[in-house]
Amino acid sequence: MGAGNNYRVEISDRCIQCGMCAEYCGFGVLVLVENFIQVRPTGCSGCGACAEVCPEQAIRIVPVEPSQRQEAGVAVPLTDLREFVMAVLLRIGVPEDEASIVTASLLEADLRGTSSHGVARLAGYIKRIRLGLMQAATDFKVEKQSGVVVVCDAGNGWGQVAGLRAMELCIKSAKRYGVGVATVKRSNHFGLASFYTLAASRAGLIGLVMSNTGPSMAAWGGKTPVLGTNPISVAAPAPWGEFCLDMALTTVAKSRIRLAGKEGHEIPPTWALDEFGRPTTDPTIALKGTLQPAGGAKGYAAALLVDLLSGVLSGGAYATDVRGSMDSSGLANVGQFVAALDPVFFLGSEEWEQRLTDWAAKIKVDQGDVRIPGERAEAARSRNAVHGISIGPKTRDELSLLATELGLTVPWK
Repeated sequence: MGAGNNYRVEISDRCIQCGMCAEYCGFGVLVLVENFIQVRPTGCSGCGACAEVCPEQAIRIVPVEPSQRQEAGVAVPLTDLREFVMAVLLRIGVPEDEASIVTASLLEADLRGTSSHGVARLAGYIKRIRLGLMQAATDFKVEKQSGVVVVCDAGNGWGQVAGLRAMELCIKSAKRYGVGVATVKRSNHFGLASFYTLAASRAGLIGLVMSNTGPSMAAWGGKTPVLGTNPISVAAPAPWGEFCLDMALTTVAKSRIRLAGKEGHEIPPTWALDEFGRPTTDPTIALKGTLQPAGGAKGYAAALLVDLLSGVLSGGAYATDVRGSMDSSGLANVGQFVAALDPVFFLGSEEWEQRLTDWAAKIKVDQGDVRIPGERAEAARSRNAVHGISIGPKTRDELSLLATELGLTVPWK
């Protein structure tokens, strides 16, 4: 069953942006973006959980007139969706071990509430393979290795496969020497950045990963896109679960704007500028303009750092030479920077855990609404694993067409 869309959520000026409503929303209608609550226009079931937990009584659930309703997402059981994605990938010639990695990455994104990097990307990846812009099988190679440093070539294959293989090499080095560092060139879009850092975290290590992407952000003071969203992620094991930072260095990932356009939603005016430098809520216009850097000039500077380490240092493309996943003018040649550190090497197991616990307690001194990065995504993961992953109508249409072409059955009615 889908979430339904017979209701919409209205938030009054009393809202203090605490994020409690997003925490308790089971269908992702309410999301906290850059410390501001955003409301998706469809998918509300009218359960009222958000209104019940709001400390300021700032939320109202309003019935939507039948003429204004849009088709809502359909919740698909995790096991069914996994089988479907695997079947698609195997049918187009992706080796089974690689298909398993790509599937895990896409589903992890959907589980953690980052649907723009989930199965909505599948048709786009396959289109690149069919156009000869990406290889169905990843010829991953280690070009050079010395001590804890590895230089890798993804062979224009799956970014997910190259990213995980590079992280596995870093984990191996970190377990032996305390640290491992790798660069990857000739890669492609690798999806959810935290997919790789969480692999390190679950091995008891601190993971760091960054990647450049196709141009979508202008230099500070400019109007022409020269840098990508350039995501960065850090994850570490913690007594309460996991610390997990995963963010684009634009206000939002470009794929979220693309997904909003696909599903017919507006975007917040803080996400992007049109080609004349004016804020826009139209995702189509936004994609022709430039995304806004997170934190202004500081976000731009951080994106430069990611491009330096991921693109320039790796031997891959950088700045305007990178091709985005929707750009069919050439090979992507995305670059990635991957690292793992063993905290026990630095401090010892007992001291590391004690200091981490004390650190979190000091950060959460105000109790209640204070969260450590990763807590909200982990809560979403737990909910979605039980209730299923919501697939929007346009994504369903794309995947249904793909399934028909490949002679497969979709896992929804």
